Amino acid sequence: MGWSASKINDRIPEDLRPRSILVIRDSRVGDVLLATPSIRRIRDRYPEADLDVLISRYAKRSGVLARNPCITRVLSCPRNRLLKWLRCLLLPRYDLVIPIRRRKVFHWIRAACIVNGKSSPRSPHVVHQSESLLGFDVDDRFVPMELHPSQEETARATRELPSPVVGIYPSCHGSTISRADPASSRRVWRAEAVKAAVRGLENAGYDTALFGGSEAEGQALCDLNLDVPVFQGGSITLAAARLARLSAFVTVDTGPMHVAAAVDVPIVALYGPTVPEVTGPYSRSGRNVILRDDTLPCSPCRGKKVDCRDNVCMTYHTPERIVSAVESLIKQAGKPLS
Repeated sequence: MGWSASKINDRIPEDLRPRSILVIRDSRVGDVLLATPSIRRIRDRYPEADLDVLISRYAKRSGVLARNPCITRVLSCPRNRLLKWLRCLLLPRYDLVIPIRRRKVFHWIRAACIVNGKSSPRSPHVVHQSESLLGFDVDDRFVPMELHPSQEETARATRELPSPVVGIYPSCHGSTISRADPASSRRVWRAEAVKAAVRGLENAGYDTALFGGSEAEGQALCDLNLDVPVFQGGSITLAAARLARLSAFVTVDTGPMHVAAAVDVPIVALYGPTVPEVTGPYSRSGRNVILRDDTLPCSPCRGKKVDCRDNVCMTYHTPERIVSAVESLIKQAGKPLS
């Protein structure tokens, strides 16, 4: 079984007029959010079609696509390969299937056309890679990422953060700031560095708040014993409502950074193992400062093939550099200190 090569196209055929479309972004929450500009382009091209999106179960639970007006249905996909294959077999037939992340298992979905193109973007950024993969011209039109908090979430965020503060998110992919972890978790900003940054920002006159995703992250932040608010839990759209209240956001390269970019909050992005040209903040205003040490021969390592458990590249992010970056962003935005 499976589909012949004639069913698989490098680009969306110009004469195709689909009535049903399935977009697949089976990955982390941040990756799904980064795919929303492509989903918007698909909706604009086919305004009358039913447009379903298949994402991971974790991403669906996070609410990253909740209330997105482009989407007809949000479907979930298990991580297990066999269950993923069965899920694909049980899906209804679509006129057009677009896997933004290439996997052969998606070729088992019943479809008149499956797009599995090759990316050749003008820009290396992952948003433009996805757009060019679908056959769209990466032109000068900026298509923002989309998040849609509910009225209740917006009201809650306003109560929790009645005045603008500088937010800090030091962790990545569920890793805590208290231990050295392998692979992508090398992006984590360590506990003592977080404490020093908070003190530096407060000495400069800024109110601060700490943000965590998982319970472990939140507990690690509480264990710092800093007299600042700690926010954790809730949906991604609640996080977006909270982050929209900030005057600036200091964060490592992880999902909440993209959430902040989606609501156009000024960002100080702390890079080390990863490449900002590929996964940097993608916001309409572009009010972002990228901090990274360009002198290290091992950076960026992308968390692979480097025997490093000390996060050497992340030690570059001193309180002085962070305060200077925050001050430049807030001055640019014309916002008060607190």
